[in-house]
Amino acid sequence: MISASVLVVDDDETVRETLAEFFDLSGMVVHTASTAAAARAAVAQHLPAVVVMDLRLPDTDGLSLLRG
Repeated sequence: MISASVLVVDDDETVRETLAEFFDLSGMVVHTASTAAAARAAVAQHLPAVVVMDLRLPDTDGLSLLRG
Protein backbone atom coordinates (compact mmCIF):
# COMPACT_ATOMS: atom_id res chain seq x y z
CA MET A 1 0.00 0.00 0.00
CA ILE A 2 1.36 3.43 -0.98
CA SER A 3 0.79 6.22 1.52
CA ALA A 4 -0.28 9.65 0.34
CA SER A 5 2.28 12.38 0.82
CA VAL A 6 1.81 15.84 2.24
CA LEU A 7 4.04 18.90 2.28
CA VAL A 8 3.56 21.24 5.24
CA VAL A 9 4.82 24.77 4.55
CA ASP A 10 4.91 27.16 7.49
CA ASP A 11 7.62 29.42 8.90
CA ASP A 12 6.33 28.87 12.44
CA GLU A 13 8.21 25.79 13.66
CA THR A 14 5.56 24.83 16.23
CA VAL A 15 2.74 24.93 13.68
CA ARG A 16 4.84 23.12 11.06
CA GLU A 17 5.91 20.32 13.40
CA THR A 18 2.44 19.92 14.96
CA LEU A 19 0.84 19.52 11.54
CA ALA A 20 3.63 17.19 10.42
CA GLU A 21 3.09 14.99 13.47
CA PHE A 22 -0.67 14.92 12.88
CA PHE A 23 -0.29 13.82 9.25
CA ASP A 24 2.43 11.33 10.16
CA LEU A 25 0.18 9.73 12.79
CA SER A 26 -2.54 9.60 10.12
CA GLY A 27 -0.28 7.38 8.04
CA MET A 28 0.87 9.94 5.50
CA VAL A 29 4.41 10.52 4.28
CA VAL A 30 5.26 14.04 5.47
CA HIS A 31 7.77 16.60 4.23
CA THR A 32 8.14 20.09 5.61
CA ALA A 33 9.43 23.47 4.49
CA SER A 34 9.73 26.82 6.23
CA THR A 35 10.08 29.07 3.16
CA ALA A 36 8.67 29.30 -0.34
CA ALA A 37 12.08 28.46 -1.79
CA ALA A 38 12.29 25.31 0.34
CA ALA A 39 8.71 24.43 -0.63
CA ARG A 40 9.53 24.69 -4.35
CA ALA A 41 12.51 22.37 -3.86
CA ALA A 42 10.43 19.89 -1.84
CA VAL A 43 7.69 19.82 -4.49
CA ALA A 44 10.26 19.16 -7.20
CA GLN A 45 11.88 16.37 -5.20
CA HIS A 46 8.86 14.65 -3.60
CA LEU A 47 5.79 15.54 -5.71
CA PRO A 48 3.39 15.62 -2.75
CA ALA A 49 -0.28 14.78 -3.22
CA VAL A 50 -1.32 17.57 -0.83
CA VAL A 51 0.25 20.85 0.25
CA VAL A 52 -0.82 22.57 3.48
CA MET A 53 0.60 26.07 3.38
CA ASP A 54 0.70 29.24 5.44
CA LEU A 55 -0.37 32.36 3.54
CA ARG A 56 2.43 34.45 5.07
CA LEU A 57 5.95 33.18 4.44
CA PRO A 58 9.22 35.02 4.97
CA ASP A 59 10.18 35.11 1.28
CA THR A 60 6.74 35.48 -0.39
CA ASP A 61 3.07 34.99 0.31
CA GLY A 62 1.35 31.63 -0.12
CA LEU A 63 -0.88 32.79 -2.98
CA SER A 64 2.12 33.93 -5.01
CA LEU A 65 3.75 30.57 -4.39
CA LEU A 66 0.66 28.79 -5.72
CA ARG A 67 0.77 30.87 -8.90
CA GLY A 68 4.32 29.68 -9.50
